[in-house]
This record gives sequence, structure tokens and C-alpha cells, in this order.
Amino acid sequence: MKSYTILLMGWLWLFNGATCKNANTPYPLGGRFCKGDSCIILDTLSKNIQAELDGKVVKYAFVLRHGLGSVAHAAGKKRTTTDPPEQEFTVDDRFNPASVTKTITAVAVLQLLEKKNLSIQDKIWNYLPASWTIPNTIKEITFRQILRHTGGIRTDVGNSLANVKTVVESGIKLSDTTGCDGGASCYRNVNYAICRVLIAYLDGYVPVSSPYNSSIEEAEISKRFTTYLQKNIFDKIGISNITFTPATKSTLFYPFPSGSFNGTDYGDWNLTGGPAGIQLSTNEISTFLMQLRLSTILLSEKMRTAMDDNSLGWDVPWTNWNIDGDVFYGKGGFFPGDATHGQLSSEIMDFKNGLQVTIVLNGTLSAPEVVAIAYKKSWTKKI
Repeated sequence: MKSYTILLMGWLWLFNGATCKNANTPYPLGGRFCKGDSCIILDTLSKNIQAELDGKVVKYAFVLRHGLGSVAHAAGKKRTTTDPPEQEFTVDDRFNPASVTKTITAVAVLQLLEKKNLSIQDKIWNYLPASWTIPNTIKEITFRQILRHTGGIRTDVGNSLANVKTVVESGIKLSDTTGCDGGASCYRNVNYAICRVLIAYLDGYVPVSSPYNSSIEEAEISKRFTTYLQKNIFDKIGISNITFTPATKSTLFYPFPSGSFNGTDYGDWNLTGGPAGIQLSTNEISTFLMQLRLSTILLSEKMRTAMDDNSLGWDVPWTNWNIDGDVFYGKGGFFPGDATHGQLSSEIMDFKNGLQVTIVLNGTLSAPEVVAIAYKKSWTKKI
């Protein structure tokens, strides 16, 4: 499926810096960006991405945006004959984009900090359950650190409320460097499982069980988290009925080639969301990225600057992410696969030159590497 649309909105001024100055050019509202004497046109980039993926993965979908121009394309099977009904994959089919969810969670945290007149340098422990025993090492962690994976947390036993409680009450042992970058830096999904709890409490959540009952609180905190995202992020950008539970006949991911293997949806994250698990389509993720980067609907300019400058919800350090010197903010998602289970690679990329890429693929290739190869091939001389 392919579509080319011009998004005519009332806030055209947002794109003034990305449009061509000459009204007689073929791309007066975007869809082309240049460097030196060469340019990339979205249609060309789209065709080159397709060339890198066709016949090499089970399925893929992407949306490219620049200014008011967008190109969308999808190919492959949402479900194969092994998991009837057989269906084609489209840019409107929802799936779990893995860690791309973290960017959404980070936006929710930043919204609430601003509403509460708090700083990213404030400590998180005041917004954890009062019934937990919180050691001094955890009391030192700031919102900035939890969103950057730099608070020193090592343990990653899972994302349930009980898991989060165990991690928090165990404190931090910097001597354990297994799988970590060294020092306090350590990428762990549980940081964003903690954020789920922080969002609920920042939003005014009050425990409903006395004495404390983990299973009751888990359900209520998760409900508060999902409700907050719907009301304060997705309702604002026209996306309804978000969930962390795969739908009936949901998108499935297969090994490549898929053969007769059953697909997987990566499970129900209703009680464990935050690090991953939200169910969104490629189009919906692209809409979120566009509104985050090109408007103040989701974040004020102040909080978006804090997000960017501190790599909150982005892969860090963002300054290392570029293609041929063209820098972008990005967040990747990944579910590993093997000979019988499907692998997922997803990525959102917001380039300083105005290009936005949202992509997911089901196969053994890496989404950002595919985009990088196609990007380098797409430069053509100015006409």
C-alpha cells in the first residue's frame, strides 16, 4: 500500500523553516530537503527503503514526513495462513513497537513535572508508594536520571509492580557492571517500569488497599497510567482507544522466512507497560512524533528542550546519532527472534533537517541501518 498526501493544517507557520523559499519549486510545502548541491525527495527515499526490504523481511511499514509532505508504504503479511485469517500488513495495523513506547512514557513524565512545577532534577522517591522501604541510594535518583537510565539501577528482574518494588527496595550496587556502560549508566527496562508508577502518583494516585496489596495496586496503577496517556497525549492528537493488550486477530511477527511457524504478538503488557507494550500503528506513531516535534500540543517548548538536551526518552547520547553528519533524535525498539520466533525492529527518527521517519520491520534486519543505507543512496543533484 502506498499513499502520498499533503497535510493541510491551520498551523502552516510551524513549517516555515523547512519549506522551499521559491514558490515556483515543485516542493513548496516540503517533501524535499537539500544539502549543498544535492537533495533528497521523499518519494526517492521511500523507493530506496522498499528496495532494501522487499523480499528480505516478512513485513514492514514506514511513514516519511518532511514539512507538509508525507509518504507511507507497507508490504507483507500481518498474519499468514498459519494464523488465519491471512491478512496484508498496512500502516494502520496496530502492534507493540517495543522500546519506542519509552518516548511516549517520557513525554507523560515531562508533562506532569511541568504541571507540578517540578524539575527534571527533582528526586523521584517522593512519588513512589509510601509503604515501600526506600534506601538512600534510590533517594538520590532524579527524574532526569531515571529517564536517561543513569540512576545506577542494575537489576532488571521484570516490569511488574512487584518487580519494581524489589528493585527499589534492593537499592543500587554500582559494583555490579554486568551489561552496563560503567558508572551509573545502565540501560534497564525497569527504569521505565518505575516511570509507570511515578506517572500514576504524580497524577494524584492514592493507594486503594489497606494494608498494601500488590496485585490490587498493580491493576489500579496500570489503569491510571493508561488513562493518563489516553487523556493527555492521545486524545490531544486524535488517537482513540489505546491499549497495552493485543487485539483479537492482532498483528503477528514471524521468523524469516515465515514458513509454517506461528506468529507472536509479544504478549499482554497491560500490567507492565512503560518500557514497551503500547499498541499503535505506524501511522499513529508517526502522528505522535510529528505533534511532539512540530507543535506544543504535547510538550511546551521548555520541556521539549529539556527532553532533547538531556536525551530523555531518546536513545542516548543523541549527539552520536547521525547519518553522514545529518543529526537526528531517535528511539529504537527491538524484540529478538530466532529460527522459530519473529524478530521486530522499530525506529522513530527526527532529523534536524526536517525529515521524520517512523518504521517497523519483521525480519532479521535492523530498521535504523536500513534507513541509513537508503538515505545515503537517495541524494540527487538539484534540478
